[in-house]
Amino acid sequence: MHFTAITMETLIARFLHTPRFYLIYPIILASGLTLRFISPHGLYTWLQHSYWVSSKNFINQIFAHNGNTVFLILFIAVLVLRLADAPSNHQSRVSLTKQYTVKLGIKQFGLWALFYIIDHIFLATGGSCAVTKDFTSVLAQGITSFEECFKVNGTWVRLNEGFCSLTPDQFSGKITAAQVCYKFGKWEGGFDISGHYCFLVTLSLILWNELKGLQAGHEAQDLEAQTKSVPEKAWTKISTLNVLRWVLLLTILIWMNMLFVTAMFYHSVSEKLFGLVFGFVTPSFMYLLIPYFPIMEKYAYL
Repeated sequence: MHFTAITMETLIARFLHTPRFYLIYPIILASGLTLRFISPHGLYTWLQHSYWVSSKNFINQIFAHNGNTVFLILFIAVLVLRLADAPSNHQSRVSLTKQYTVKLGIKQFGLWALFYIIDHIFLATGGSCAVTKDFTSVLAQGITSFEECFKVNGTWVRLNEGFCSLTPDQFSGKITAAQVCYKFGKWEGGFDISGHYCFLVTLSLILWNELKGLQAGHEAQDLEAQTKSVPEKAWTKISTLNVLRWVLLLTILIWMNMLFVTAMFYHSVSEKLFGLVFGFVTPSFMYLLIPYFPIMEKYAYL
């Protein structure tokens, strides 16, 4: 079969019609693990220390460290486009705005709850935040009251004109979240479920589903798209819809690349597997479970 632009557009459209994109993530994990075990040691070590694998590369800084911001911008862009295409009556716009507000709330709460579970599993299995003695010494020197010392889990020596005694173990005992720990030290020990995997799978799966929604909405307005193929240049002509669709797809592909890097270089197999499963929870609840039950969909989205 001769591959053309319309063939590519048809394949993308068909792919988005089903939730088969959920299967990409186990494939990425399996591929990364396979390459990890078959790569020569020298090549693996070189790649592990290369700029593009480093968490400090500029793509990682933008799309991982600021992943929530990137997601929010794109999510709002989808809402604005859908509002522009919605029927002009007030009720339709209110309903659509409510749906996206609820979705954003579910995403925020879902990630908070999952990271709370991840952090407490880590702590329950012997993990802690490792900080240096130099850091706690400097921190203690800046504390001038019993109340401040108590907040960091230190010991106030002498009630009047005393000082704060603070050890690394005391301070680390006060930290119960990985994101807080990364500001002061390292998250070490314990069963460290990959929060990176959970986070990126969650964000990218939500955008996959929104991309699917954009495709379905576009086809509903185009009678020609009810056939087995899509109109020529449906994905390649210059339009606001297509710009947004390609930006969504590019962002998802970047996050998938990061997942592949994590699969190959970071965490144990079981930690990544749990991260993958946790990443499926929120999008599956939003796009599979709620629509499956009409009463849930009515109160949540309509």
